[in-house]
Amino acid sequence: MFFLRGTILFGLLIAFAGCSSDVTINEVDGGTSDTDTDTDADTDTDTDTDTDTDTDSDTDSDTTAPTIVSITPADGSDDVHDDDAVVIVFSEAMDQASTQAAVSISPVTEVVSETWNGDNTELSVVYDLECAEAIHPATVSSANSYTVTVTDVAEDEAGNQLSAGDAVTFTTLNRTIYALELITTLSGNTYIPPSGNWSFIGCGDNVNDGLKRGFMSFNIAPFPTTELTSLESAVIDSAIRGISGDPTGDFGDMSLGHSSIFNTDAEAASATVIADQGVFIPATPTPAADDIVIHDVTAAFEDDVINRVARQNRSQFLLEYLLGTVPPSVDAETDFLHIWNDSGAGSYCSGYPGTQCTFLVVSSLNP
Repeated sequence: MFFLRGTILFGLLIAFAGCSSDVTINEVDGGTSDTDTDTDADTDTDTDTDTDTDTDSDTDSDTTAPTIVSITPADGSDDVHDDDAVVIVFSEAMDQASTQAAVSISPVTEVVSETWNGDNTELSVVYDLECAEAIHPATVSSANSYTVTVTDVAEDEAGNQLSAGDAVTFTTLNRTIYALELITTLSGNTYIPPSGNWSFIGCGDNVNDGLKRGFMSFNIAPFPTTELTSLESAVIDSAIRGISGDPTGDFGDMSLGHSSIFNTDAEAASATVIADQGVFIPATPTPAADDIVIHDVTAAFEDDVINRVARQNRSQFLLEYLLGTVPPSVDAETDFLHIWNDSGAGSYCSGYPGTQCTFLVVSSLNP
């Protein structure tokens, strides 16, 4: 019996040997009760409440003054086109309102637009610049000069003012205008097939429903081949002189074709179209007398200058309704539209620019 109890006691000792709690063991031996009470109460309570609050902030304020990286056009440029933008690049994102207020131009010129890139580091300003102009044979006496100034009141997005302002002065290109005149003996209209020539430049049909084709020729000799690299544009500049009947109602749009060479009205009637130049006078809105007609023919003119020997120093064009693909109307009425047929100073045309004239107006740009 003792052995069994001893075994149990030994097991209890092993079981509690690693416990930190206090243990009371009652041993009963022959009626004797020995009670050993360990009242060592370890009440160590660790109440370490370290409340170290790290309030270190990474919100360092921006105190760096922005700078101007570049301004385009560069100072001293003499080849600025009248629609070129002034582009100002900054070292960091800028406040739009204060920066735009800091930019000015002299002489005072209308602002067409102001735009920023996505991160507000680049401002593009388009001004209503003008190129100095002269009508050949006159020449430009002096180029137009402009100064763009950026003052240091411009601020970045943090409110720092520009470290220093800057200014650039540039000049726009000089524009020379060549008002190339009609060759009146090779301009007018003729029947298809040919049966006579009339001086009015136009097309449509007559009371007998005979289809008419218009044609015009311009003398390009005054334009030097060396200016071709500086060519800006070439346009036919004219106006509607008169309308009989309802040509647009019968035929629709009047078209323009760049013509092969012709030397007579009969040849004009059968000349081929080198390149379609598109609609010259549209049917909509309904055309009326005195309407201005301006049509770009730059590519055709350039081709004529390149081939000026073979083209005998001419630019020649054909006027038709849909380039002859529509048959004449059968209403027994005259349906005809014509433009002004003179370029020289006379009873109607007073020279370029004029409202009762037809010119091939060519412009070139040079520093």
